[in-house]
Amino acid sequence: AAKMIMNTPDPVVVHARRNDPSVTAVLKEHRNVRNALIEQGGEGGSQPLNINQSISQVWNEQQGSPESSFVASGADIGEEGNIARKINSPQQTKHMAETSNQSTFSGRSGPIVHPFVRALAQKRLIRTKGEQTMILRMMNQFTERTRQWESTASLRLNPKNFDLRPHFDLNDLAKSNSSTHIDGNNIRRTYAPSTPTLQQTGPPANCNSEGYYIRGSEHDTAAMEDDDSSSVKSRRQRISALSYPASQVRQSRSPFWELEGDVFIPLVGVRKALCVRILNTFTDNDRTAYTIWVYDIESGKEWYAPVRYYRDFKDLRTAISRLSQAIAQVPFPNVGWGVWKSKEASESVSAKELRCKQLEVFIRTLCAMVYRAALHPNVAEVAVHLQSFLGCDTCIDENNVSLQLHMQVAVNETSYAHRSFEEDDEAKANARLQLKRSIQRYTYRLFLLSTLDDLVSQFVDAAKAKHTEEMRSIDRRGRVALKENAMADLKMIQDFLDQLQELIMEGGTEDFISISKRYNFLSLKQAMEGNNGITYRDQLFRDAVREQVELEVYVPLRSIISRQLVHGWRNDDREMQFKMEVLRHRPQSYFKIRPNHQSPSEWRSVSKILHEGVGRSTLPCAKLRAIVDASKEVARLYTEEHNQSISYNVFAGLSPSNLAPNIETQSDALSADDFLPIFIFCVVKSQIERPCALCVLLRTLCDPSKRIGETGYYLASFEAAIAHIRELDLADAEANNPTLI
Repeated sequence: AAKMIMNTPDPVVVHARRNDPSVTAVLKEHRNVRNALIEQGGEGGSQPLNINQSISQVWNEQQGSPESSFVASGADIGEEGNIARKINSPQQTKHMAETSNQSTFSGRSGPIVHPFVRALAQKRLIRTKGEQTMILRMMNQFTERTRQWESTASLRLNPKNFDLRPHFDLNDLAKSNSSTHIDGNNIRRTYAPSTPTLQQTGPPANCNSEGYYIRGSEHDTAAMEDDDSSSVKSRRQRISALSYPASQVRQSRSPFWELEGDVFIPLVGVRKALCVRILNTFTDNDRTAYTIWVYDIESGKEWYAPVRYYRDFKDLRTAISRLSQAIAQVPFPNVGWGVWKSKEASESVSAKELRCKQLEVFIRTLCAMVYRAALHPNVAEVAVHLQSFLGCDTCIDENNVSLQLHMQVAVNETSYAHRSFEEDDEAKANARLQLKRSIQRYTYRLFLLSTLDDLVSQFVDAAKAKHTEEMRSIDRRGRVALKENAMADLKMIQDFLDQLQELIMEGGTEDFISISKRYNFLSLKQAMEGNNGITYRDQLFRDAVREQVELEVYVPLRSIISRQLVHGWRNDDREMQFKMEVLRHRPQSYFKIRPNHQSPSEWRSVSKILHEGVGRSTLPCAKLRAIVDASKEVARLYTEEHNQSISYNVFAGLSPSNLAPNIETQSDALSADDFLPIFIFCVVKSQIERPCALCVLLRTLCDPSKRIGETGYYLASFEAAIAHIRELDLADAEANNPTLI
């Protein structure tokens, strides 16, 4: 048999059972490798290998040994978790040897290298084939779970070992392959998917009408081959039957692995991407309280969870540990004996910071359990407990699944978004928003990879440590030195944000394009065609990636950034606040807004966007987006109140005349010179806090690709308004009845 395998010109796949001594020895030797979870099974059979994290050294040390025929990337995993060993023919071996020097990840891995993994290798963030294998396996695991979750709102598990059963959805095919199988106007999903399309041409032969593979196990397949057609049909119906774990277990005393059919985890009310950070701690009645900030990518909402104490975290852990034993393996801080409520507040700052970080890691690990951890039928109940702890629930009705907050105040960009002027823009704007959030959910899963997770954690920890050292000498330094130090730190953060964004764009654009070609985004097809369409599409991708990068990097550093900006620009902002308070009571004519351009509503909708979007949003990109929305709202409101017609130029150049809105009127036109005094009036009315520090933040952390173009133009207008107010002499203004422009 060995000679036949070696002489055949075709590749041969041999399944290696876990009871293979050579395989078992390697796996046992590396049982404690970081983040590798090996589930031991019974004797003499195929034992499931559940790989969730890093196993780089396992594969590294196999190179040069008889076991080195394991595929470094894209290794086949059998349905029961067996690793497929690929034995190459002599011709293939010769070809691989010739190409092995071309790249770090050429050779056995061949072309099966995801572009993102290749990008990580080029940046030298991963250096071995073992790390490559780990990243590929994790990405595949995230994608398969997400694909099934978004398709069926559930996960289908093997009741014996809780492995994910394969699932197929016709909507996951590329349009060119699925057009003969589904109607593009009848999409089953209620929301946009965030996984790339499949490249196959049609549904598999062993797939039933509901998309579930008929083959439940090797035993079931063999039995089906021997049964008659009627018994096969009944067996297929039993295997594909929906059996939610909670109801089935309560009705049966048998354990999961003895139940008939597969186990389904219902995930209808589980949020797919929650970003959680503990931003601050404070003392409340001799106890340390934690301020938890939450952002839901699906809805675009951000809020602060109810104030929580250490006891609340401990109660949560106790409650969910009863549902899943894996929770006990998640690191959790211990206060130790003798630390009572009266002593908790007297702990050192370093002890509080360490516990805060540990609690944040605990919460973020729970948020990612559906993607990263070994699946268990109670994982949905764990997620529901966590969401309640964070102050949110999911409201489910016949036609919609929406986020419901527990008496929290949230800022949602859609509440003040720019309204379209054309009838067909609403559908296009909704499709654009859904595509942006789909790309953002994809990016969210990339940050769950251990390589990016460690990279971000190390940068954040280093930035915080550097800030702590600098703040010790803050009283001995002048304002100029504080500003220089703040600008240097902001520049460092900006460089890291830009590099992460470019890394993800380089490695993820191929999948982003695949996602954008789904039926859910057909209304954007015309907008994304041609040279202008490619620019439009790529900018949408960059917006989504930038927002997620800021969520992962800027938010945990927000407190130290704010502290530096507040101390450095304190005097400037105090002067600005005084002047804006005085000017807030002045009429529009005081700002030299022409009478025929004055607003009966005093531009209230514009001031509201600036107040909520710029003043209360967390992310710099959201603040910039609000400035653009407010600027466009000026033109929209002027058109509405003065019965004018409006159109926006496609950017033909980078001059202000091309970037400003083009107002087509029969009489009076709102030019760029007319726009600035109106915008100054709105900035004064918006009551934005610390406007000088805000300008520094937005100017420094703005996406480089947006510093020219629409965003750059309106940001310059915002800065011009702040600079004009700051330079205004109120005494001379009162005496001379000043002209503000």
